[in-house]
Amino acid sequence: MSADATPPGDVPFRDVAGRPKGPLDGGAWDARWIDGNTPWDLGDASPPFRSAIAEGLVGATGRALVPGCGAGHDARLLASTGFDVTGVDLSPNAAAHARQLAEDTGVAMDVRVADLFALPEELTEFDLVLEHTCFCAIDPTRRDDYVRAVADALRPGGRLLGLFFTIEVEEGPPFGATEAEIRHRFGARFTIDIARVPTDSIAPRLGREMLFLMTRNA
Repeated sequence: MSADATPPGDVPFRDVAGRPKGPLDGGAWDARWIDGNTPWDLGDASPPFRSAIAEGLVGATGRALVPGCGAGHDARLLASTGFDVTGVDLSPNAAAHARQLAEDTGVAMDVRVADLFALPEELTEFDLVLEHTCFCAIDPTRRDDYVRAVADALRPGGRLLGLFFTIEVEEGPPFGATEAEIRHRFGARFTIDIARVPTDSIAPRLGREMLFLMTRNA
């Protein structure tokens, strides 16, 4: 159990995450990209992120990390606004796809094959972490490790803008979560500034995801 983990059975929320139905390592994710089995990929940036950025929630510029960036749609959106963006993904094919799309669209960003739980030393002191479909893709038993990893990647006062699936499943990925669980787990390292249900989610996800803006505690 990680230092930030909550003892099993001692949680003030209903566990709706479900259990893994298959391996979740880099090879498994890479196979999905090779097979085109990527139903989470919208083919574009998520509308709630477009709205949040237009609203000014993330500021004008800075260094940003996008864990589990996939094809990099959200990362490209952020980079196009002036952020210095680094996207990381376990899948070499996803990373290659993200690099190609960035090149094709003339967007400058760094894309690396890397594990969020073992980031290179230079990937720290970010101003922003952009979370979308990474938290819901890791083994639910590693959720406290996720909180630790993204908090450690941020500078004190850095922010996390996340779009989380608030769904209940028996098996995943995607793995479900509740607002109560997100508040509980991230509350150990973050102050939650905004928590809302977007009104502009894509139709299949409308009412089934929440947007959070959080600030890393000093």
